[in-house]
Amino acid sequence: MWPTTARRWRWRNTFSADFLNPVVNTEVLSISNPNALRYAVDVLRYGGLVAFPTDTVYGVGALAFHREAVLRLYTVKGRPTDKAIAVLVGRPSDLSVVAAEMSRPPSG
Repeated sequence: MWPTTARRWRWRNTFSADFLNPVVNTEVLSISNPNALRYAVDVLRYGGLVAFPTDTVYGVGALAFHREAVLRLYTVKGRPTDKAIAVLVGRPSDLSVVAAEMSRPPSG
């Protein structure tokens, strides 16, 4: 199920100078480590970024509805905030959850 405690937000015009010089702590986790997945999920939940292999390249990801994490992702990628970033979903039924979340007005 998609995280329900994440804050909803709209990324446009919310870029902050605080994210221009992010502190990067890099850790490499072995796939054979039984705690690697749990650790990566914790990093994501606390607003961190994770790199993951795809079929062709490595991707960098954040939780889609964690405002600070997504801004951090824009910064690390050097991507302007007026360009969208893809949201990956685990299964087709997750798409309706993401669409519903994105159609809500931002909270707080």
